[in-house]
Amino acid sequence: MDTGYLLAAALAVALLLWWWHFSRTADDTPSASVLSDDISLTPVPLLTDAQLLIYNLLRLAVQDRYLVFVHVPLWSFIQIDADGPLRTQIFRQIAFKRVDFALVHPGSRRVEQVVEMMDALPASQDTEHRQIVKTVLEAAGIPLRVVKPRQSYSVDELSALLELDGEE
Repeated sequence: MDTGYLLAAALAVALLLWWWHFSRTADDTPSASVLSDDISLTPVPLLTDAQLLIYNLLRLAVQDRYLVFVHVPLWSFIQIDADGPLRTQIFRQIAFKRVDFALVHPGSRRVEQVVEMMDALPASQDTEHRQIVKTVLEAAGIPLRVVKPRQSYSVDELSALLELDGEE
């Protein structure tokens, strides 16, 4: 009989623990929707008309040499080799900076060139943004090419600007 009482008590304790665990986790789980009914989300185009034109020309100019990525965060392809506060300071400066187009070598998967559109940002942000991006890219040894969105480029002109003429 002692074994029966012991098993019943163990089963009761196990059931209480099971009930306590699931009742506690059910209250702690966030709601499935973080959006309220008065918020609406709408997709927007990733590229402007001018950016799309340059993107298509870039794809034609680089053909199979590079993959073309748009709006790439600077931190995603730059490694910061510094310690502590200095690393944090540099990361904070580049955290919200992105480049218009990154030309990525399909084999090494590294960004080999960056293409920026001259008028991509408002004038107040443009100078600081461009200077930080330029400084970081120079330090990393990645060439920065600047295109003018209002200028008409042929595929050959863009290839020359990217210095692709002699590459295989």
